[in-house]
Amino acid sequence: LETIQDTITTTQTVEWTVEANPETVTESKAAMLVELGVNRISLGAQTFHPSLLQELERWHNPENVLRSVAMLREAGIENINLDLIYAIPSQTMGMLKVDLEELLAINPEHLSCYTLTYEHNTPLEVKLRKGAIDRIEHDLEAEMFNFVSKTLKSNDYVQYEISNFAKDGYECKHNVMYWENKSWWACGPSAAAHIEGLTWRNVPRLRDYLKQNQQP
Repeated sequence: LETIQDTITTTQTVEWTVEANPETVTESKAAMLVELGVNRISLGAQTFHPSLLQELERWHNPENVLRSVAMLREAGIENINLDLIYAIPSQTMGMLKVDLEELLAINPEHLSCYTLTYEHNTPLEVKLRKGAIDRIEHDLEAEMFNFVSKTLKSNDYVQYEISNFAKDGYECKHNVMYWENKSWWACGPSAAAHIEGLTWRNVPRLRDYLKQNQQP
């Protein structure tokens, strides 16, 4: 963080986001992030139902989402995003409604709400392929998408991108860049870049990345 702060010119208009896990947010980490210039946190809430978290193989306690937000607010973070995943196997519309109610009660500036996708060779995709889980029916998934969109719009969140909703003025600058076909640089393992039409992704393993980018 200090290297980034010393290397890159930051101003009040710079949006510096760090992704966080509800299980690992602490008061000291939150204070350190704010002190070094981070001004936006994206927190992986996913769902507030423990049974659905188990389906996703996420192991945080839903109560820790509220605890983490409180710590971040106390530290001075004024721009918080919460991630929601829906269309999870065994999820019902009633469960999704509860999740949205919980999110709205927290009152974040930004919400990223994604339907569950099954990436190749991930544990969930393997379970799906083997018949260990059943995918949500497409009609129900579409109904959930419409319900999320309608609910958040009625609560003053602008749907500025397929899966992203923001209060006025809190649209994620990085998300907007994708849609405007702008350029961004990739720093670190697994980071992806887009420079004037050319795209690439850095190698995922830290050891391999360091070999390619040896510093004196």
